[in-house]
Amino acid sequence: MYVDKAIGDLNTSAYSIYVLFETIGYILFNLSKNDKNVISVYEVKLEPKLFKIIEENRTDITGYVFQIFAALILYRPENRISDNFRTIFQSIINDSNWTNEYKYLAPGQSKVIQAIMTRYPDEIDSSFDQIFKIYNTLLNEMSLEEHALDLLGTIVEEYDIGVLAEKIKIATQLFF
Repeated sequence: MYVDKAIGDLNTSAYSIYVLFETIGYILFNLSKNDKNVISVYEVKLEPKLFKIIEENRTDITGYVFQIFAALILYRPENRISDNFRTIFQSIINDSNWTNEYKYLAPGQSKVIQAIMTRYPDEIDSSFDQIFKIYNTLLNEMSLEEHALDLLGTIVEEYDIGVLAEKIKIATQLFF
């Protein structure tokens, strides 16, 4: 109910919305430690509100939406990715979302990619080259090194280094 009120009122300060979304993230994290099944309840309640924010093109808070999506993906009990999360992932990795015009979304979007890689690694097999392209874009074009290295860290943690050797070689050539 408070989420509806806060996002529905265009006079709600950006800081208040930031605090609200950070609180939701902490709640999801702590609830998942006790009972992951409760995350499914929050997913059902939050998804329509989050999609509404995206549909309304609320650029002031869309980045927070992606961070909540990432938390829901990480903490959900289901072993199969939902159609909604698959659609979000496919949309996020599109080149048009990784321009400087959308730089403000990059931190949240990269968190969604990391969550999908962690929970559903098979989902990204066909998108691996695109994810490395996003890594390069974050690093070289957007100057978001922290997020680029977080993404690379997740890739290295989640995938066999033998499979990644050639891609890592290409990525590290940027530094040497």
